[in-house]
Amino acid sequence: MKKIVYALITLLLFQIPTVAQSQQKTESELDQWARIVREDSQKLVVGSDGNTTIESIETAFHPKTIASVKEISKTVLSEPGRPYYFKIRAIYKGYDERNKEVYLQDIGKNQTNVKNAASGVFFGINTDVYPVYLVDGLAATLPTEANSIADFYFITARFITEAPDEIVIWIRFVRNIEKPGFDPGKFIVTNTDMRYITVNDFFSPTQDDIEMKARFNWFGAGTLGMFDRRTDLRKIFDPITYSLVNLKDARAAMNKAKPASIGGSEVKYVSEVIFKGQTGRIVTVSSSDNALTEKMDLYGGQSLSIQNGAKIRIYYTVSRSGSDKEIWAIHAIERL
Repeated sequence: MKKIVYALITLLLFQIPTVAQSQQKTESELDQWARIVREDSQKLVVGSDGNTTIESIETAFHPKTIASVKEISKTVLSEPGRPYYFKIRAIYKGYDERNKEVYLQDIGKNQTNVKNAASGVFFGINTDVYPVYLVDGLAATLPTEANSIADFYFITARFITEAPDEIVIWIRFVRNIEKPGFDPGKFIVTNTDMRYITVNDFFSPTQDDIEMKARFNWFGAGTLGMFDRRTDLRKIFDPITYSLVNLKDARAAMNKAKPASIGGSEVKYVSEVIFKGQTGRIVTVSSSDNALTEKMDLYGGQSLSIQNGAKIRIYYTVSRSGSDKEIWAIHAIERL
């Protein structure tokens, strides 16, 4: 139903009112919303570069700055039929062209959220990824790399008399794009079940996908990851989801970790370390001051072409097995 509302409002938003419509004494919530947005949009100014200026966006819409999409609630959108404007600086994950949905992630604020001073990238992001509609014709203004950070200007709608009482959000403008500080070419994704994140990894299954999934389940083949967004995302290596810690802190966390048999869980870390060598699947690394050395299992077990003594970033998980055995598992390595 939300997609139907989206399509209807999109038509109204860019439709030129007829004389009869303009002479109506009463407006529907949909018409009122579209009229106000059109009136506000008349205040926008196009700069010499052909883009709408940030100054005019701020003046025309007076957007409220938010830190999370969760701040947009029915309580905040208290007047149905009135547009509300918001501005959020968020992480861009990708674009589903078929459904015209942009996938964003709140930067959030928590104890694991750290911005690396040297690279300018965030680590320890554990917020949800969510879809937001994109106004027609704006796909070319989106970032080109996953995990880029940008200012997204939202137009929101809420209706209660002519549509289900739900919130619809569009991205109207994208500005101040900051490319991710990661270079995918410097990564070795050692976990063969994963691939480095791209903007094309976020999509909705087609009807054919859904029918194929049901057909395979009928024959007892189970749920296939290619048809299940959640399962598919588990196969994506996303560096910003790992918490940046010193190797010594990871050791301290391991010492406190509970075995899986009594509720223990896998924790994701990234650490800057010194490469000390490889023997089969076992990789030896040390802390930057050489005070601590750890041996870790290398997912995939491939031979690494890394010189001993080289500084690298390792992306790994720590946990304890049901038998209380330590498990240090490297998912990816980044050359520095």
